[in-house]
Amino acid sequence: MVALGGRWGLVESSFREAMKSIVEKVFGGTVDKWARYDCEELVYGRSAIVEVKSSISKGDVPELFRKAQLYEREVGVKPMLSIVSP
Repeated sequence: MVALGGRWGLVESSFREAMKSIVEKVFGGTVDKWARYDCEELVYGRSAIVEVKSSISKGDVPELFRKAQLYEREVGVKPMLSIVSP
């Protein structure tokens, strides 16, 4: 997270707040922080901590899908998925 903050500076918090506002006001959703350790190695094929990234690539799409599977199994709610990049 230090590298991300260093790269984005104050823009990161502004971007996060803007995305939170869009999700809540436009789509009627909620935004919460959810962190889990992937001990079953579902997301990355190895135990890992989920990271926040400042840019995305094609490989991030299937990764997001696996994260959603983990979330649904842990919480019991199927999440609506989206990817937003600055």
